[in-house]
Amino acid sequence: MAKPQHCVVIGAGVAGLGAAVRLAEAGVRVTLLERRGQFGGRTHSIDVPQVDDVADNGVHVISGAFTELFDYLEMTGSRDLLTQPDKYARRVMPDGVVDKRTPGKLFVWFPGIGMVERLKMWRAYLRMTRDAIWRKESLDDISTEQWLDRVGLPRITRDTWVDFLIIGALNEKPELASARAFRDLLAIMVTRGRDAQKNGSLLYSSTDFTSLFVTGAEKVLANHGCEIRSKATVRKIVIRDGAVAGVTLTGGEFIDADAVVCAVPPWNVGGLLDDVPERDRLYDVARELVPAPLVSTYLWLDKPLDMPVAIDALVGGEGVIEQVFDRQRMVGYDGSERGLYSYSTMVSAAYDLDSLHTNQEILEVTMDFLRKYYPAARDAELVHGQVVRMKKATYSQRPGSAGIRPAQRTSVRGLALAGDWTQTDFPSTIGGAAQSAERAVGVLLG
Repeated sequence: MAKPQHCVVIGAGVAGLGAAVRLAEAGVRVTLLERRGQFGGRTHSIDVPQVDDVADNGVHVISGAFTELFDYLEMTGSRDLLTQPDKYARRVMPDGVVDKRTPGKLFVWFPGIGMVERLKMWRAYLRMTRDAIWRKESLDDISTEQWLDRVGLPRITRDTWVDFLIIGALNEKPELASARAFRDLLAIMVTRGRDAQKNGSLLYSSTDFTSLFVTGAEKVLANHGCEIRSKATVRKIVIRDGAVAGVTLTGGEFIDADAVVCAVPPWNVGGLLDDVPERDRLYDVARELVPAPLVSTYLWLDKPLDMPVAIDALVGGEGVIEQVFDRQRMVGYDGSERGLYSYSTMVSAAYDLDSLHTNQEILEVTMDFLRKYYPAARDAELVHGQVVRMKKATYSQRPGSAGIRPAQRTSVRGLALAGDWTQTDFPSTIGGAAQSAERAVGVLLG
């Protein structure tokens, strides 16, 4: 198709922002519409006036394999706001004991176990490789836990590292996550290893999420004369004669356009695609991709935890706390003159934690857990805490989900889908959202 003259982008998360920036850079007039009052989707910041600070709606480490995300940050002038730690993630056990084994060695050598267990581990790896290559389609019929049991991966390997990887990367528990999703994750680690070496294996933001993901994009779009609107809810994408005609807002306003990028999560797509011929299939997919929660806390303590690195991974912390972040090191937080030291925690697949009724309960559970791992926390006082519940952080990558994700291309001329729920090389991640934006723009630009 010819390059569109005017494209409406629905949704201003990473997928929508990425699509809008790429289209604007290609010379397309863009109107960006977001139903909420702020941009960023699942990557925006929250003011915390009680301590004169900001929190983010979640804490993310960013894989160097997310090439399309790095491209987006380059385009918006924000790439330099990512930092690769000199030393990543001590592996901390209860009572502050540090596990000296490195994550890389846990996969290939796994120090500290006997020869019999090591042989079992290698035999399991070979079976996993066989399944990943020749039986990958059937892996979407079973859970990751069933797969690891079937190949005989030793329990110590799973307890020490593999389960942590599954929960953190897929935002789902091993007994619920599709084995195909884990297989695809391992494939990404192999096929995009060179990208990870170039960009850095794992990085974190040295600033708040709005500054990292949104501010630069807003400047690019403003420089191109694009229209940017918040609190603008689209009711339906209007299709005429098999092509996009525009969008209708909930107040009745019609915006004419010859292209649309629909970049909303699956649980918000209802009604938007009513005129699309394959709407029933897309709506069925959206219903099947149930959400999975993530819970983060931001803690301002009256004394430091004495973390010598920016990020700690807690061995055995899955489901309660899986990672702890030192904000003094990450974002340069300095509240020491006020007697404040700031930390954040992240819990993926946080079904148990999110089931607690009050945020105060979550803060109490978090502090109790930290005191088991950090001796310095045992007499620390929580001056202020902020709980960030993301009930719909990602879709749950359960058995049966791998083959149903829709492509960015639709049957309608001028309409493309974007978002981490569409087909990408990644699981439900920020990297997948960025890649979906690139692919959606490719559909529209031909």
